[in-house]
This record gives sequence, structure tokens and C-alpha cells, in this order.
Amino acid sequence: MIRALVIDDEPIARERVLTMLDAHDDFAVIGECGDGIEARDTIATLRPDVIFLDIEMPRLNGISLLEGLPSRERPIVLLITAHTHHAVEAFDLAAADYLVKPFTQQRFDRAVQRARRAVEARNGRQADERLAFKKSRGAVILVRTATIRFIAAEGNYARVYTTEQAILVRETIQSLEEQLDPATFIRVHRAAIVNMNYVIELHRDAEGRTAVMVEPSQLVAVGPKFRARVERALAPELTRLER
Repeated sequence: MIRALVIDDEPIARERVLTMLDAHDDFAVIGECGDGIEARDTIATLRPDVIFLDIEMPRLNGISLLEGLPSRERPIVLLITAHTHHAVEAFDLAAADYLVKPFTQQRFDRAVQRARRAVEARNGRQADERLAFKKSRGAVILVRTATIRFIAAEGNYARVYTTEQAILVRETIQSLEEQLDPATFIRVHRAAIVNMNYVIELHRDAEGRTAVMVEPSQLVAVGPKFRARVERALAPELTRLER
């Protein structure tokens, strides 16, 4: 499922995008924003795959919003505007497409297809990415990031749990978080990072404690200050909620 965020200061314009997006079952709308400041905070929290972004907005316009995002954290962008003079800026920011209001469903569908291809290309690159880790005895091991299920801190070391093995590496969990894609790997606890693609359940107990179940059956605690972030990130894909 492709996670989408709609950003426009006009409620009617947001509703039009939402209505047109209904034709695309592989897109899940995870939120709406009415200005650039709200959008900046929401992108940092929810990590959408694609944003439908109006350029002319109060407080922080769409161009300034994108320029302020680190390239590694920037979603695929479909720019929306009532004017044509932003085309060069759209090109410079590598937007997937540039929609000029008013646009038809057919034109919107073409833009969505371009965004879909961009997401698929990005996911393909990420699947091939590898990180080099120093093991506890000084050896270096290369690990495909797509195979990492979760990471747990062990003092100044960290244990990386992949689909095949658990590796003790000579890095802190903070340094590993900085190297990993924040759209996929989320800090769920001061001592844990989880690849959200492997999360299959969200658990809450009677005392309000939260944990996530990571494939195949590893329960990872969620710290109180990370709880809201995790629940929002999981909302579109969660298949089962446990008490």
C-alpha cells in the first residue's frame, strides 16, 4: 500500500484530490494538512510515500517546505498549483509531476501513475541497499537493509536481527538510526528500531503498555514517548489489533 498525504490550504481542493484518489486502490490516505508548518511536522511523524502538495499556502509554501526537508526524508512529490510559473522549481525539486488547477481525472491519473512508478523505483533501490557493520571482534559484515527486521541496543553495541541471523555490531543504536531510511525504520523505544515492513501486530495490555509483533513472532516493546508515532505509522496497514 502506498501511503499518501494531501496538503492544501483549501478544504475543497483537498476534497477534490481525495475524491480522485478513490480510483486508486493501492493508495491509502494517511492524513490531510492545511498549511506548510503542519505538513512539515506531519511528514516527519507519518513518513508518507507520496505527498500531493499545493504550492501557494500560508506560513510556509510548498517549495520552501520541500527545500527544508533532508533529501533522504523527502517523499515522492506531486505538486499542485493554480499557476504555471513554478515549473522550473518543480523540475529542480525532482517532483514526479506538476498538476495545474483545474485538472481532469485523466490528467490526475497520469500523475498518480508517475508517482506509483517513482515509489516502485525507490523501493527497488532500497531493497538492494547494503550497510557495512563492524562486528564485535573487528570483522566487517555487509547486510542488505531490506532483510533487517529490528535492532536492539546492548550498551554501546547493538544486535541486528535479520531474516537469517542476529549480529552483534560495534555501533550504537543512535548511529544506526541515522544510517537507515526513516520511512521504513522507526525508533519505537530508546533501545529498539523496527523495520515497519515486518510488523504484523500491535499489542496493548490492560496497563496501557504497547508493543509490536515483528515477523515471525518477536515482541518488541514500544516506549511511551514513541507510542503515538508508531500507532500513526501503522494505521493504514495494520491487519489486526490486540488488546
